[in-house]
Amino acid sequence: MTASGIGYVAAVVVAAVFAAAAAAKLRDLRQTSTDFDRLGLPNPDVFARIVPLAEMTCWITNSSPGLAGLRNLTELISHRSSAIPLA
Repeated sequence: MTASGIGYVAAVVVAAVFAAAAAAKLRDLRQTSTDFDRLGLPNPDVFARIVPLAEMTCWITNSSPGLAGLRNLTELISHRSSAIPLA
């Protein structure tokens, strides 16, 4: 298997993990909120709804090559712009 093939398989595995995590959190929001409260997060009810959406976003961007490329481009731009001195 080539390096690009290994990278593709790794991206699919990561996407599957994010999808499973998001589904588990969305399936039982009350338990997710309780778990976040036990972790000491402020506003656990809000985080119980936001975190699965963020995980779903990661799942979508990792499972779609076009969106993954867009994500990589925005990360590159944000890292380069943060290195530019503003003063």
